[in-house]
Amino acid sequence: MLIDWGKVVAVGWASELEHLASRHERYPGAVIVPGLGDAHFHPFGFTGTLTGLTLRGSRSLNDVVEAVVEYASQQSPTAPVVGNRLDEQFLAEGRLPTRAELDAVSAPVLLFRVCGHVASANSAALELAGIGPDTPDPSGGSFDRDSSGAPTGILREKAITLVSRVLATGSIGPEQLIAKMRGLPGLGMTRLGAMVSPGKGLWAGSGDELGDLLSVAPDLPVPMWVLIDTEKPDVLEQAAQRLSQSTSAQLSFLGVKLFADGALGGRTAAMREPFSDQETLGTLRLSVADMLPVAERSLALGGMVAVHAIGDAANHEVMDLMETLIYKGADPRDLRIEHASVLTQPDVERMADLGILATVQPAFVASELGWLEDRLGPERTEMTYAIKSLLDAGVRLGGSSDCPVEPPSPLWGMRWARDRAGLGTAQQVDGGAALGLFTDGVHDALRLPTPFSDGAPASFTILGDDPVTCEAKAVSDLEVVATWIDGEAMDVSQPTEWPI
Repeated sequence: MLIDWGKVVAVGWASELEHLASRHERYPGAVIVPGLGDAHFHPFGFTGTLTGLTLRGSRSLNDVVEAVVEYASQQSPTAPVVGNRLDEQFLAEGRLPTRAELDAVSAPVLLFRVCGHVASANSAALELAGIGPDTPDPSGGSFDRDSSGAPTGILREKAITLVSRVLATGSIGPEQLIAKMRGLPGLGMTRLGAMVSPGKGLWAGSGDELGDLLSVAPDLPVPMWVLIDTEKPDVLEQAAQRLSQSTSAQLSFLGVKLFADGALGGRTAAMREPFSDQETLGTLRLSVADMLPVAERSLALGGMVAVHAIGDAANHEVMDLMETLIYKGADPRDLRIEHASVLTQPDVERMADLGILATVQPAFVASELGWLEDRLGPERTEMTYAIKSLLDAGVRLGGSSDCPVEPPSPLWGMRWARDRAGLGTAQQVDGGAALGLFTDGVHDALRLPTPFSDGAPASFTILGDDPVTCEAKAVSDLEVVATWIDGEAMDVSQPTEWPI
């Protein structure tokens, strides 16, 4: 590969190109692939998991409370305690902690379930947000309540925002973000689709995520294409202007990010039929009418429209939105469904006919293996994370981790796309398709040129073995020999270590 000024000039035999080069870099025995990327990544959630309170190792409610108490003891007495990666599936009691259990700490406490769509708060946090027995459920969210109608402290969807927005944490600073992102090239990462809030983000770690990101833009080791998390057209336009004023090539405005529903783990995904293990249809957070104004504003600004949809009802609703946008003149290539988790075959075909793109997270299969079929039943499970069905229908797919929900390694995602952790074989894909999700697919999702084409950014990953032909279980452990971003070799000596 011949590179000049950070761009690919030509790809061919060394004997034909080497006389044109002033210097040479060789990697004997290694395999060059297009730069690995992640189409849907939360940079502040990623940083918070590596720097703050994480509850992934907890195996009982007592473990959770002890971790919260210990963390609080290291802060000032009134400082809020915000934790993440809480997962009741691993707790002996099989449930999330309530306000009463978290009242072991007098400071406000807010613990996010691993999906980010359900959280547990203590009494101090609820009181700070003005939430009491008479507080109605917000539109697009709910409070779990006890027999008397009082909130138990378990918050779902938009109910979380009522608490998170009043917690003055500021625990994730821009310096921490840069320090932790330096490990991403060591995972082979060359580009990110970043989910960023113009204010306080999903995991309540920064008061102004976009501002913090802009303040360190030139120092970002991996370039980001930013989707702004907002439902307000004017807020989106202001964020786009802030990004356009940045002089750094490391940050680019990509569009708007919206939420149509929640998650499978917390049973807040919007379903056509009730969950198999609980009589609920989940939560539809936004309708087509709600989403249309900000979606149209994003397109007018030259951005994309990306909508989170997990359940089959949510996916159908989002396709209605996108069909409306296409009818009004939108380019289907500017429309993305984030996750597209539970689908029907007619909606798979509809997605292909519309020409829209979906970002998928193969690693979800592995982390949800223990309960997925119980939640959905065998028939719906077969069409959950239906990557092969989508590819066979001709749907354009970009791979992602949704980090911090899953580990940030693209190689990890490629492995689970191939073997699905043993959850059936019908949706397994081959090595070439798995690699394509995290290379060409990510480029497509970020509106970038085809990798290795003339004039494309010279961003590529060099691996110790061929990810297409090696065994599926070996992909996640492949050595990242080198990572090049825009013609520059990055430091891969200290890859990110993730608390799995």
